[in-house]
Amino acid sequence: MLIQEMIDLSNWFNEKEKFFSPLAKLDKLLQILKSNTQARSPSNRNIYQVQAFTNEKNEAIEAVEKYDIAELSNNQINCLAAHNANNFMGKQASNIMSDFFRNEVHDMAFLAEQVQQAYDSIRKAKEAINAVSISLMPYYEKITNTDYLEDTARFSIIFKDGVQIESLKDLESRSKEWSKIMHGIGVALDISPTEFKVLGARNGSFILDLYMCAAAIVPVGFILNRTLSIIEKFAITIKRLKSIYDLDISEPVYDEIRKQIETTNEKYFNIKKTISSKQIASEILDERNVPDNKRPEAQLNLESSIKKILNHLKNGGDLDAFVPSEQTNDDQNPSSEAERATILINEFRSKKLEYSKEEIIKLLEHIDFESDSE
Repeated sequence: MLIQEMIDLSNWFNEKEKFFSPLAKLDKLLQILKSNTQARSPSNRNIYQVQAFTNEKNEAIEAVEKYDIAELSNNQINCLAAHNANNFMGKQASNIMSDFFRNEVHDMAFLAEQVQQAYDSIRKAKEAINAVSISLMPYYEKITNTDYLEDTARFSIIFKDGVQIESLKDLESRSKEWSKIMHGIGVALDISPTEFKVLGARNGSFILDLYMCAAAIVPVGFILNRTLSIIEKFAITIKRLKSIYDLDISEPVYDEIRKQIETTNEKYFNIKKTISSKQIASEILDERNVPDNKRPEAQLNLESSIKKILNHLKNGGDLDAFVPSEQTNDDQNPSSEAERATILINEFRSKKLEYSKEEIIKLLEHIDFESDSE
């Protein structure tokens, strides 16, 4: 099993507890059931009062369903199975627990026993996996910062703001999505799909690194540069358009004007995105001297990938690339591919510093991009 899988499983557990509190809700229900069990004993019937627990029951059952093990790998599920925790997680486990409670006049001791089993199994699994994760973290950091991040050209997809990684399933989906994007660029440039491969994830899987072969370095650098320019220029256009009106568009009385401006902005950007992706793709293919018989398909593949890159940037995500310094110190060929790519990538980075990213995101947040299939 990969070290990263165990650490990701630990993060998965912690995120579920942070957002849905399954263990806390199971424990709360369990304490009430134990109290009621004591209250119903013959010796205590006149001393203790039975507590209602409908809300606590419903909250615990809903929380258990949030443990969707379909988000996990087979290795991770096997780790849960070592503590029998997988049998108390997900939709099926939630339904089974619900069946136990259909008639609340059931024996309280029986109900408490069922909830206790679920709580103990999940808690033990979480504690054990977190402990292992903590032990593995130094090795994980050593591996993720190994030499491939220092001496290998890479393209980095940074997930944040509107394109955050929420789960392991989400990470897998994003990885496939970006593999497809890079595959489109590769097909257009006659680069084997195997030349774009996932190197790993960093910073809690918020950054996904893809290896780039030499043939892709300059085109990718060019795409980064041009797509960011499009996003920034459009954001500035929106700001200027809004400044034409000497009024507070947030006021309800101006709601119709605000809607018209947003509709116009959306239409403009979708047109701009389509035209720009065509232009960028065409310029890359011109420079690469792609033969006429291959050009139509290459054009479509590049346009599709560029549109998706624009979507990522618009939604607050970020991109970066890295070219090892030793690849740029070619005195025999000062205009090498790596050196040209480094210049483009540095321009891309400097442009990101010229504007307030928060302001750009705020300006663009209302825009709904066309579907990725375009």
